[in-house]
Amino acid sequence: MDSQFEGYPIQDNQQDLQEMILRQLQQQAFTNFISSTQTKERILQSENSKLKEDNYKLQEKVNMLEIKQEELVNEIQDLRLLVKRVYNEGEIHAEKLRMKNLELVQQNETLSKGLENLQKNMESFSNIKQMSNFYENFGELEEVYQDNY
Repeated sequence: MDSQFEGYPIQDNQQDLQEMILRQLQQQAFTNFISSTQTKERILQSENSKLKEDNYKLQEKVNMLEIKQEELVNEIQDLRLLVKRVYNEGEIHAEKLRMKNLELVQQNETLSKGLENLQKNMESFSNIKQMSNFYENFGELEEVYQDNY
């Protein structure tokens, strides 16, 4: 019966030893899991930091591009206003030229009519002068004729 009792405590010790080894393996696995999780967390935090930095840089670029876009939109609007103003000034200038041309055409017509009238008057004055000369000559002839008779 002693042999029966002797085997029993060895089995208890082996079972205790197996349980202790199992607990150690579980604790080692848990420690490894925690360590692995912490490593993954550090990697993810590092990637997160890099992504935040990249995001910040990209946001700065977007802001600069938006500012540049606004500047270009303003420049386009300024150019449109300038083109419109130049066009309007051109139209005003063209209208002034049309009015000046019309005025010059009217002046030319007036001057042409005046020249025509002047030419007619010149003919009349020439005729009047001839008549005046004739009467002067006639008057002189009359005096000469009266003096002679």
